[in-house]
Amino acid sequence: MKTIHKYPLTEKKTELELPEGSTVVCVHEQHGVPTLWIEMNLNVNAPMKKTTFEIVGTGRLLKHGNEQYIGTAFIDEFVWHVYQMIDIQDVIKDISNIDF
Repeated sequence: MKTIHKYPLTEKKTELELPEGSTVVCVHEQHGVPTLWIEMNLNVNAPMKKTTFEIVGTGRLLKHGNEQYIGTAFIDEFVWHVYQMIDIQDVIKDISNIDF
């Protein structure tokens, strides 16, 4: 079974502990705060994974090079873009599982 939980992003960088396989389904403004809605498995035995999200203003530099765009929230005159930091070790693990 799955459910959707919401996570307000009140800091520039937010670290969440989420069940593996969780998916961001929406980024939107709620009560003046960029907010994520994340679909996740309700299996209590699912392995948890630390996931970091970062808010970047329009025109600002992406500093790390391992960001994946998630969505945009419009708040008053500001436009905030939400990125998920990609763990390079996960990418290497995914590539190593590809059967060439």
